[in-house]
Amino acid sequence: MEYVIDFKNHYYLREELVDFCRKNKLQTSGSKSELTERIVHYLNTGEKLGADKKYRKANIIDAITLNNTIEHDFVCSEKHRTFFKEHIGKSFSFNVKFQKWLKSNSGKTYQEAINAYYQIIDDKKETIIDKQFEYNTYIREFFKENKDMTLNQAIKCWKYKKNLPGHHGYETSDLNILELMSNIDKIHTTKLGAERIKRNLCLNVEDVVGWCKQKVQDENSFITRKGKNWYVSIDGCEITINANSYTIITAHRNKNNEN
Repeated sequence: MEYVIDFKNHYYLREELVDFCRKNKLQTSGSKSELTERIVHYLNTGEKLGADKKYRKANIIDAITLNNTIEHDFVCSEKHRTFFKEHIGKSFSFNVKFQKWLKSNSGKTYQEAINAYYQIIDDKKETIIDKQFEYNTYIREFFKENKDMTLNQAIKCWKYKKNLPGHHGYETSDLNILELMSNIDKIHTTKLGAERIKRNLCLNVEDVVGWCKQKVQDENSFITRKGKNWYVSIDGCEITINANSYTIITAHRNKNNEN
């Protein structure tokens, strides 16, 4: 017992604890606290303990019922997949949100897990519906204010608006994007500007302005206006166009796409 008291009254580095274990033929693996406990047990009893082995309960459960509780350190196994498919249907899958729910709700029943799964699926459907509702509402409000315009123009304004921060409701300022499109033929640049764009983007084309116009009109382009300039992002590059003169000021690779 005196050895134990003396041992506990001193501070030891992990290397010193490992060295003690090695000299006394004790297991040397584990954290500093585990080594300390192993040595104290040895000094008290003379018994040599091995390293603790942790087993996941998910690997040793025999059967799953609705009233069983979700085990600690839950692991998605074939046994769990089979159980959920039996109670939910063949469409069941361990989606990310459901996996997170299972791993953070140990102690709850599998019936509660099934209820949570259905709720996650319903929430996902509502999100899809909400997005469609936003689009329909925008188009309806657009035509209230612009009865003579086309659906194609309304969709261009919607694509522009949904990429902006904040709400996605229609505003008269959304028509700015149509101004850019209707003045596409005015887009130009200087000789030095064309050379700079070719150099920045490593372009092997003669008609730099024509190339930029195609990118502006591409339905996948992400267009925003900040102050006096339009910014067109597409295919890993950004084109800057002055909103008053329609001069292409510059174009460069987005930093996130640089190697």
